[in-house]
Order: sequence, then structure tokens, then C-alpha cells
Amino acid sequence: VAQRERVDVMVGSELELNITASWGAPYLDHNLTLYAYEDPGVPNGGVLTTQECRGGRQLAPTNPQVIAGQGSGEYCNPVRRVFKWRPKKSQEDQVYSMCFMVIPRELQSCESTYKCVDMHVVAPNISFNSLTTPQHDKMHHSPVGCHFEACFEAHDVLGVYQTDMTPLATSMPEGSHFDAECGMNSVTTLPYESSAGGGGGGRLKRAPH
Repeated sequence: VAQRERVDVMVGSELELNITASWGAPYLDHNLTLYAYEDPGVPNGGVLTTQECRGGRQLAPTNPQVIAGQGSGEYCNPVRRVFKWRPKKSQEDQVYSMCFMVIPRELQSCESTYKCVDMHVVAPNISFNSLTTPQHDKMHHSPVGCHFEACFEAHDVLGVYQTDMTPLATSMPEGSHFDAECGMNSVTTLPYESSAGGGGGGRLKRAPH
């Protein structure tokens, strides 16, 4: 029966998995081969390294290779392969699986069970905070000679991504500016970038004319 683990990986971030296998006593002097199954295989854009021998210790005198005068006198146990992947937006909300198995070269009938990793690609679900952000397409009046301020806040509903907010320069009124300070009644904690998955926001200010 395959052993499975599920991980969430964010669009645009790099996932790095270190897959390591070893065989303990009394089989420390056996050579291992770490296989990755071709089906389902490596996700598009991912890179899986070739096997790296992490042992390098001397074989026991009773090892068949030593007796037969074969090999370098060293064995490959433990072994490691590294998988790196930076999923794209087009891979959002998909689950990609990779499965591995280890076989001792000297005892190939003693293969391991499968070890599978299911990688769920997630992307941010950005939502404006309706408690502090002005309603979309609603008219707001600013009397001549008075300061006008509007606070905008947004956050990732999934609580995975940090958010930052930048206004469109072409939409800014003449004489206005945008800063990162909102009122202390904000439902997210300031500063916005202080915690993972935190909200981001800013304040639009316009001086009187």
C-alpha cells in the first residue's frame, strides 16, 4: 500500500523536496537505488535530480561485492534525490503526484513500498475588506477645501499569501497620494506585511484646493 503525503504549493513560489532513503542494520552495506515512477511522473516545469549516494562508507568484508572483487569498496546507502518546482498560474487548483520506491541492488526482491507526494497548487483568492474599503462604484463626495481620505484593505481569503496594494497611477486624482497607513479601526493588524497570509492596504489622501 502506498504511503501518501499531501502538500500545498503556491503559484510562483519554489517547492523543494528532499527524498532520502536508507536501510538500517544489518543491511548498512547494501547499495540502494531510488526510483521515481514515470507515471504520473515529474510535473511540467519541475526538475528531479539523479540519485546521490550519501553513504560512502566501506563495505563489510562479507559483502558479496567485496568477495567477488567487484565495486569500489564503498556502498550507496543512504541515497537522495531532490525535486524542485515553481508551478505556474495555469497549474492552479491541480493536484500533481510523484511516487518513489527503493530497491536494494543485492536483494532486489526486497523492494520498498511506494512513497507518494500529492502536490496541490494553490493561488491567492484576494478579497477587499468590506468593513474598511469603500464600496465599489459608489459615488463619494469631497467638499472643496476639505481633506478626503479613503482606506482600502485586501487579504487572501485562503490565508496563504501576504498581500500588498499599489494604486493605478492613471486612476489617481490630481494632488492626491497613496500611503500604507489606514485607520486603527482596521480589522487586520498593522503593519500589513508582518505576518504570513496577512492583509495589505493603503490610504488615499487628497489635500484641499
